[in-house]
Amino acid sequence: MRSFSCNSRSWSPKVALLAVALSLPHLPRSSAAQTPAPTPAPTPAQTPAQTADSAAPEPAPASPLPGCSVRGTIPLNKGVILHGSPTGESPIGSFTGATSPLYASAFPAEPRSQRARVATSIGQGAASLRVEGWVLAAALPLFTTRDLDVVPGHVAIAKGHRIDLRRVSPDGMEVQLAIAGAGGQTVSTKVACDALGLVPPSVPEWFPPGSARQWITRKDSIDLYDSPGGRVVFTLRLEGGAAQSFWSTEHRGGHLRVTSRGDVVLDGWVRIADVQAVREGELRARYVPPQVPAGSVVKLADDPPIARVLRETPVLADADRTAKVLGAAEPGAEVYILATIAGFSSVLPRGLGLLPPERKGFWVASSELAR
Repeated sequence: MRSFSCNSRSWSPKVALLAVALSLPHLPRSSAAQTPAPTPAPTPAQTPAQTADSAAPEPAPASPLPGCSVRGTIPLNKGVILHGSPTGESPIGSFTGATSPLYASAFPAEPRSQRARVATSIGQGAASLRVEGWVLAAALPLFTTRDLDVVPGHVAIAKGHRIDLRRVSPDGMEVQLAIAGAGGQTVSTKVACDALGLVPPSVPEWFPPGSARQWITRKDSIDLYDSPGGRVVFTLRLEGGAAQSFWSTEHRGGHLRVTSRGDVVLDGWVRIADVQAVREGELRARYVPPQVPAGSVVKLADDPPIARVLRETPVLADADRTAKVLGAAEPGAEVYILATIAGFSSVLPRGLGLLPPERKGFWVASSELAR
């Protein structure tokens, strides 16, 4: 029996009772499977021949944006549950906080209460232990791939920041950002699928114009105008002594033309009476681009053997060729072998980003593994 530690907590996979396991029929060696041609999405697992007792899979709900998908190698928060169906309690795995390849699609209309379809594989020739299922859509970390207009020309959610997915409809994805230092103030907008990704893009450091002068807010709120003395397009409300920094190269009629970049991008006019100039050398705000989130370190307590998958083969819920198919072990994927019973091996992905529930496992035909 194998065990491993994760953030000072332990987990022990359990295998089926030996007496039951030994009564299982030996799995015949399967013929070599053809490696599928690369496709934009991971190939769905093929189900073995169904028995008379096999239940039909629950149909997936229609997504308002059926063509929307994202992929990347990311850490999902520890404890996020992978379900075997879009509704109901059907856990087939739990994410550990370590990085894992992930492909997400079928985003639901209500991400905070409904599940998206996921697979622990990104395709594109990268081999994985691909387990397919459903997770709460709001648990997926989504980042902006470009600046997203909130008030066109004046206010935008900055590229590379994590957002909350609020709703999905045929005309786009409604996203929201809580502004740092603004006491829970949020900005929202609706965007196309390609405006979001699972991995934050590289964002270069931003520098103000060389002749710009720095200003900071005097009060806990400030209005942004579309022109000197014109229409207020946005009001920023600060909290806890926070101050907003701006850069300006132009003033007109008691107003400054300002710009700033943080988690939101602001560009417009403010009243000079609402800001104060920063003396040179006294303070210089520096924009630090978002960083790629680091995954947890998950280690096995002992040293189980590592094997490589020879041919694509189903990942099963039990050591039984008629068991539910959870996905597929892709050719070249590396896995830990925890136990071998009656021609089946209980395995874990080498990255340890996903684990089966207690007393369950991810089982593959031993004949398709090479140590």
